Amino acid sequence: MARTVEVQVANQPEFEARELKATIAALRTGLEQANHAAQARAQEAVAGTEAEMRELKATAQALRENMERMRFDADSRVQAAIAVSSEDIRQLKQTAQALRDQLDKQRFEADSRVQQASATSQDEIRQLKQTAQSLRDQLDKQRFDADARVQSSAQVANDEIRQLKKTAQSLRDQLDERAHDFREQLQAKDRDQRAEVKELQSAIAALRDQLEAARRGIATPTSSPPRTLAN
Repeated sequence: MARTVEVQVANQPEFEARELKATIAALRTGLEQANHAAQARAQEAVAGTEAEMRELKATAQALRENMERMRFDADSRVQAAIAVSSEDIRQLKQTAQALRDQLDKQRFEADSRVQQASATSQDEIRQLKQTAQSLRDQLDKQRFDADARVQSSAQVANDEIRQLKKTAQSLRDQLDERAHDFREQLQAKDRDQRAEVKELQSAIAALRDQLEAARRGIATPTSSPPRTLAN
């Protein structure tokens, strides 16, 4: 039974690690897709402004670097947790093996004493049996303590994995929030450009009217000069 618990504990951190790595890979894919979408929208919205293009590229690069740092930190923590858990399991296996060897030796010695004393003293035989039972109780207690240490190590590894999952979720939420803010900025810029186009069209129409009036010999009003085109 102790060996079954050790196998389960040894496999559980590896399973959690694989699941966490899959989550990180999915998050990286989502970040890359978001970056591609952000770059495509930025290219459509800032088609003549080189300064804004450089700023968007710098923002995308910063997001990639932050994601790479997060992935490296997560991988490092997973590897550290697995290494700690594996070392604890190895030590527990060594301890269990040493206890088994000691128990075998003690049982052999106890049996020898029982065989030697069986012909002369039943009382001494009973004492040896009590000693053997005490040794079995101590071994059971040590096995129970070893199982408790294994469970404690597994709990530490699980807590670390849960913390990493929370960190990944927090970063995903921050990425969604930045993408939302960027879309709102693009929409605001598009509205400003449309308003500016309408204003330019109105100014052009007024100039055309004045030019047409001048051609027909009508004096241009001086109280309302034409509006200067905005840069």
